[in-house]
Parts: sequence; structure tokens; C-alpha cells
Amino acid sequence: MKDVRSLKKNYIAVPLHANTHFGKKGNWNINFGPTVAFLISATSEGNDVTEFVKPTHIAIGGGLGYKFHISTNFDVLLNYQQQFGGTSHFKYGNYLSSSFGGLNVKAVFYQKPYGNHSCFLLLNCISLANNF
Repeated sequence: MKDVRSLKKNYIAVPLHANTHFGKKGNWNINFGPTVAFLISATSEGNDVTEFVKPTHIAIGGGLGYKFHISTNFDVLLNYQQQFGGTSHFKYGNYLSSSFGGLNVKAVFYQKPYGNHSCFLLLNCISLANNF
């Protein structure tokens, strides 16, 4: 791997974030907490370099979002998330960990309420991320 900037990593990330809503109608939200990510693949200049990258990555993150109420059973969420790496990505060497951010568009489909609770399906439709 000649240049660390050519490294492309694919993870499945599991955010464990606390979320609170605010604003007149509760449409705004802010969230924060740790995220654990599990490595799927890593390539550099077309070569598999998974063996040089740690299989898990831990980060601390936060985000701000807004919920657009479309109908009784459907909302659209626009959310920006920023993650700051707490562990190095690499197995060898003392490289600084990265941070990354992403703009997400999510669709929320609600089922008929059951008591005070409602079931919902959250789909992450678009995610635009950039690494730093």
C-alpha cells in the first residue's frame, strides 16, 4: 500500500446512540454515543489489504436531524452524523484514527398503534459519507 489515502474500507456500523427530540413539534433531534463498526473488506489500489486492517473500529459520534411529517403512517428524516475514531484502523504502526461524516435520508413507515406504542420500519435510503 503506497498511499494510505487510497485505502477503501467497508464496515457494518452499529451506532448505540441516545436520541432526544426538541422543537415546537419535536421534529428536531440530536443524538450521541459510541459506534462499533465491523470490517467487511479493505482494498488499496485494487489489492485486498484486509489482513492489515483491524476487524473492529470503535468511534464516538453525534448527529443532528429533522423529521418531515408526510402522513399519518410516513415520515422522512434528514440527518447528519459525524463519527470520530477512537481506535486506529491499522494492525501495525501508530497511525491516527480517522473521522467521517455522512448525510442520511431515511424513510419511516408506521404501523397501526398498539396502546401507546407503534411499530415502525426505518429505511436508510441515501447515505453520503466522506472520510477525513
